[in-house]
Amino acid sequence: MRDKRKEKRVKTRRGGDTGATYCYSEEERLKAIAKLGDNAVITRFKGLGEINQEEFADFIGENMRLDQVKIHPGDPVDRLLEFYMGKNTPDRQNFIIDNLREEV
Repeated sequence: MRDKRKEKRVKTRRGGDTGATYCYSEEERLKAIAKLGDNAVITRFKGLGEINQEEFADFIGENMRLDQVKIHPGDPVDRLLEFYMGKNTPDRQNFIIDNLREEV
């Protein structure tokens, strides 16, 4: 099993080309650069807040999926919002990494 903590999401785009290749490992990044050549431009996004409107349109593709979130009466909504949207970035990052599912 690979260490999810070492994976980086890298966006590789050919200069002038509107297409983008999203890479989830160093190996994928190197393959994309080899394919795109010297004109490849690499950007990294830590979160959705760093993506502008045009880049976000590229980010959403046919492989995008939505998972419904259900909140039930009695759920600690205040605590959930604080956890997912608060200033506890390391805790949130570790939670996401520890609970990440890989689908093939």
